[in-house]
Amino acid sequence: MRRAANKLDTRVRGYVEYHLENYERRKKELSEYRAALMPSMTPGYSSACGSGKGKSRPTEKLGVRLAEDPYILEQLRIIDAIERVLSMLSPEDRQLIELVYFRKSHNITGAAMAVYMGKTMAYERVGLILWALARELGLVPQDFRAKNRTVKRARARA
Repeated sequence: MRRAANKLDTRVRGYVEYHLENYERRKKELSEYRAALMPSMTPGYSSACGSGKGKSRPTEKLGVRLAEDPYILEQLRIIDAIERVLSMLSPEDRQLIELVYFRKSHNITGAAMAVYMGKTMAYERVGLILWALARELGLVPQDFRAKNRTVKRARARA
């Protein structure tokens, strides 16, 4: 039985799967968070009638906050990484991910049967997709697989 040469660390795989499973919820929460930051349309009046002191720029403050908020930046980074990986998938792979991680209605074996794919192939495809997502999230180096293969070949020759 052939094992994957470059398996993701269990903790990294769990982290990536967590973000993939919560992708839709994360997008919804981000839009709600942004909406909560938006000021109400009713004007706020200060008690200092026309004193001119303390002029504020609410639109500017909101723009800066939306651009620099660490929560928003992190969520956008994760959502963008997932969307980049999903955009590269074939329809079968996309359906596999949809059934296993988004709907959570199947395990990988069941999803493989639903998309008319072999169990081994489905596990390999999911592993590659998770690897690509881990790479997009910056959890593994871009060229880790190539380096790892070179080391294993050198060990095999020795």
